[in-house]
Amino acid sequence: MPPTPAMRQFRFAIRALIGLVAVGSIGYSLLWHVSLLDGLYMTVITLSTVGYRELRPPSPAVKAFTIAVIGFGVANVAWAARAAAEMAVGEQFRSYFGKRQLEQQIAKLKDHVVICGFGRMGMAIADDLARAGRPFVVIDPNPEAAERMKPFGYPFIAEDASSEAVLRAAGIERARDLVTVAPTDADNIFIVLTARGLAPHLHIVARSSRPENEDKIYRSGADKVVSPYTLGGHRMAAAILKPISLEFLDVVMGHGYSEMEMMAVEVGKESALCGVRLEDAHLPQDFGVSVIAMRREGIYGTAPDLETRLRARDVLIVIGPTMQVEAIRNL
Repeated sequence: MPPTPAMRQFRFAIRALIGLVAVGSIGYSLLWHVSLLDGLYMTVITLSTVGYRELRPPSPAVKAFTIAVIGFGVANVAWAARAAAEMAVGEQFRSYFGKRQLEQQIAKLKDHVVICGFGRMGMAIADDLARAGRPFVVIDPNPEAAERMKPFGYPFIAEDASSEAVLRAAGIERARDLVTVAPTDADNIFIVLTARGLAPHLHIVARSSRPENEDKIYRSGADKVVSPYTLGGHRMAAAILKPISLEFLDVVMGHGYSEMEMMAVEVGKESALCGVRLEDAHLPQDFGVSVIAMRREGIYGTAPDLETRLRARDVLIVIGPTMQVEAIRNL
């Protein structure tokens, strides 16, 4: 953080005070013909106004020099004190108004994502959400994470995400999703337990560093547990065995610039699609998207029958241009 004007003034005042002590020590040593230690002694008792005895009766030159030292010293100390007060008050105001601004910003969020942890995975998640236009809040108690956050300007809470008060401050009751990528599985379990207790509706995705802990994280309340090491291994194998398929999935999943997107769209009770045959929905003709799969009652099926009549809570997996997929979602 660049130094503020008050900070620069305070530093300059301290340097000036050190310079005045040096000049005073040399001045008394020359005018009074004493050692530098005695000159330093006279300078310190003069500036501190403690009133100890003088080394000897002062000459007119020493009296004039003492008056100058007192004058410059008092002015310098007052300058340093004012700068220090401005720094303290200014920091308090910046902290207060910064916190208030963050609280107001988070209070406006709804259906957002709460990201717990801002390491390498947290940064990648935040980057993808930002590019997708999804609102989110990041929670991480690590001071280094706060420094990494500054260039991005994301809403950030530098506290422990396993605290109920912190999750409430992040708007957990209004959030749609929570993803936790804390450093350890134990941290992730505590965060999931706390979040699930506060927001039963929440969709929670958690990271697992060790495969044997995945079941524990599920039992703590997570909807989805992801092991980055296992997933990374599968992707590397797919890059060898199915490189074209992997490249296509990267495109439609938004890893890199693309106008094509694949998305799951749930049919709502009030949707215009509810009760309509899939063929009569005219999704390819009217929207330019293709339905490649459908989930009904938790079971996925590919290439769904066009005679299928859509129901509420059916989930369509569609692929097509990003704008058209969003139009289907709104429908």
